[in-house]
Amino acid sequence: MTQYRLTSRKMPILDTYPKESRVSVYFPKDCPNTCPFCTSREDYRKWGVNPYKVMQFLAALPTDMKHIVTITGGEPASDINMLRDMIHVLPPTADVYINTTALTNTFDRLKELVGEESRVQGIAVSRHGANIADDKLILHGIVEDDAFKDVPCGIRINAVVPDVFDADYFRNIMERWRPIFCQRPNVYKTGLTFRFDYNKCNFGNLHLLDTPEIKALMSVPDVQYAGQSISDYAHTMLYNYRGMRIRYHRCLPGVVVKIGDTISLRELVVYPDGFVATDWDRTNVGLDWYMSNVFHNGEE
Repeated sequence: MTQYRLTSRKMPILDTYPKESRVSVYFPKDCPNTCPFCTSREDYRKWGVNPYKVMQFLAALPTDMKHIVTITGGEPASDINMLRDMIHVLPPTADVYINTTALTNTFDRLKELVGEESRVQGIAVSRHGANIADDKLILHGIVEDDAFKDVPCGIRINAVVPDVFDADYFRNIMERWRPIFCQRPNVYKTGLTFRFDYNKCNFGNLHLLDTPEIKALMSVPDVQYAGQSISDYAHTMLYNYRGMRIRYHRCLPGVVVKIGDTISLRELVVYPDGFVATDWDRTNVGLDWYMSNVFHNGEE
């Protein structure tokens, strides 16, 4: 008989009812950008958008528990009014995180919004090069690095580790962001995450501690090990580097993990047409269990 449980980033396995839920929601508006590495453009094209259904689901989240809500895209900053509406329909117990490309034509308005909305805890931005010139080769219209100095919430910069790298690769990217991050008032809400390509991740390499990436990162002077976070679908190594918080993150392509007769769930994924799934391939295995046990504490 299939059993379900919840995987948490803070605690590897939660066998009791959790105190928070995790919801990732696609911004329900097709993105005008043409980023070459975008993995969601086909989803928007195939399924379309339905802002009403997305808002309806968010507004129905229980008010008696914590929710970690990540708004991704697409580009949430492409329509600040709609983004503000999404935040406003959420229960007051929700913490909001926003994934953005940080473009010059929308970033100032996004900064104003996160300054006005106390529930926005952070933004995540992809920047993969050792300098902004490298990033501008694949990302057009992005803001200069200095624009992140005064963002009134947490910031996480994500950099996907390339196939070819060495210690200098890690050092150069860390040095790019160190002057920006160390000038921010709360460095603990700011960090740089090196991400392993999830399409290359599997059960065989997910929890390895002696990978070439880790060895190269640890060989950089002043990098200090600070711990790790382990779950069924992900493994994150934590480091400090000259006043910066550094993460090296590996995760499986999907967040639903089956181990024997037990299926581990992490979050709900709300597609731009309002369809609710439990994984990023639009499958909804265990959805009824999640809705009953996470949102309603096991009560019908």
